[in-house]
Amino acid sequence: VVLDATLADAHSAASDTLPLAPGDIGETRTGLRPAGKAAFGGATYEVSSRGEFIEAGVAVEVVRVHGRAVTVKAREAA
Repeated sequence: VVLDATLADAHSAASDTLPLAPGDIGETRTGLRPAGKAAFGGATYEVSSRGEFIEAGVAVEVVRVHGRAVTVKAREAA
């Protein structure tokens, strides 16, 4: 039996894309230790920091989106 399916065929495009991009600004809803939740534009997503702990209520910036994995950093004060 030969299967012609590719990895791309195995995933739904809609389930693998998030409406987030590097540079988007949001706010943590839980502490990130290093994973937790952050809100962007009224929707809440599972996110991870780059290893650092970030408290709840802190402004964060998206630095990477890979599939459904979102990496954020604390936003520096202006």
